[in-house]
Amino acid sequence: MSVGTWQQGERRSGRRLCLPVLVALAWFVVTVGTAQASPDPGLDAYLESQMEKARVPGLQAVIVKHGQIVWSSAYGWAHIADGVPMTNDTMINIASISKTAVGVSLMQQVERGNLALSDDVSSALGWTARNARFPDTPVTLKMLATHTSSANDTDAVWDLGVFDRGDSPIPLDTFCRGYFIRTGAYWDRSNWTKREPGTRFTYSNTGAALCADAIEQSTGRDFNEYCQAEIFTKLGMVDTSFRYADLDLERMAMPYCYKRGEYQAQGHHAYPEYPSGSVHTTANQWAKFALALLGDGAYRQQRILETGSLVEMLSPQIPAGVEPGCGLFAFGDDELVPGRTVWGHDGGDYGIFSEMWLDLERDEGVIMFANGEPPSERAEDAWLAMIPRLFEKADSIVAGQASAAKSAAGPTTGIIAAVVVVVAVVIVIVVVLVRRARPGPVEE
Repeated sequence: MSVGTWQQGERRSGRRLCLPVLVALAWFVVTVGTAQASPDPGLDAYLESQMEKARVPGLQAVIVKHGQIVWSSAYGWAHIADGVPMTNDTMINIASISKTAVGVSLMQQVERGNLALSDDVSSALGWTARNARFPDTPVTLKMLATHTSSANDTDAVWDLGVFDRGDSPIPLDTFCRGYFIRTGAYWDRSNWTKREPGTRFTYSNTGAALCADAIEQSTGRDFNEYCQAEIFTKLGMVDTSFRYADLDLERMAMPYCYKRGEYQAQGHHAYPEYPSGSVHTTANQWAKFALALLGDGAYRQQRILETGSLVEMLSPQIPAGVEPGCGLFAFGDDELVPGRTVWGHDGGDYGIFSEMWLDLERDEGVIMFANGEPPSERAEDAWLAMIPRLFEKADSIVAGQASAAKSAAGPTTGIIAAVVVVVAVVIVIVVVLVRRARPGPVEE
């Protein structure tokens, strides 16, 4: 990684020693903690070409490996009309990848003994959530986390969306009561499928929201505030939240859909069942969450899950005949990247497409966030082709380019860097003073 060009100036006493020391010091500060691989023009050209085929105007892409970000880049536009380029510090909605935060929150409460996966969600809620067709069959937290609860998404969810850069004014519990209780304001018989809970996979955003509501009611804490305290802040994810109100909207990427030969802005939107898909973050920030999952539940000594809980979350939880590779708000996929099984989640919404996939055996992962959605199957194929290409790049980054040990073990690199900087500066100052104080040759 380039550390800039040093300007040559007049030589003074000690300059010949200070310069190399400071150069080495600058290199260390820049590279420690994020050992970036060398530039790859071929990869850049490939990703930009695939973006065009996928019809996404902006892309953030990150590779994580061995406890750190080893490659990171951004392409295209965050806001076309304003000419704002996409960067890896541009905030973006990551859609259903948000559910992995619900999964971590659920397993935290299981660890603490407040909840059990086998619990009837009604016990945590304090009100009854049952499929009216099967009133005697409890809906468990595990069913919600594996999308087998029979909770069903209907038009009521989308009709209640907010599309004017604001958060939904409907509290999470108010929405869930209105949606799942027979006498509720948003209730419809189709809000539950015709299948008995626990017998069939039906991907459900409202089911994820109901699980988050159970966490909210059992802890007595707003779910977004809970995630801020127990996950995001711990991991140093300062630009991450489910709520627009917590973030700088001027740094937000505009979502776009490609229609009639042009990109059309979709606006910033939110839904009352926000835990299912409303995290706003950056690729570099979310990489910390991915690294915690790869790091046995911890990142830089900040633990968000015990290893056993993480293993359970990222393991098949239901028979393959019901849905193969279904964990707890996470999925295992052995076809996405040839020759390996990756775990994670994808996401999609109006003008949004996102991916987070982790190879647990090779300790590496790929993150892709875009402010556009492929408008056709062919376009989506172009999008998906970027994932294995980035894993190829991850494999090519050798140990010397990504040598940092997992941050969960040992002191944080920030502390180490600070100590090295202080020691180096003290040495340089001492050497300069000694050389200046040294008497010159005596003339005879």
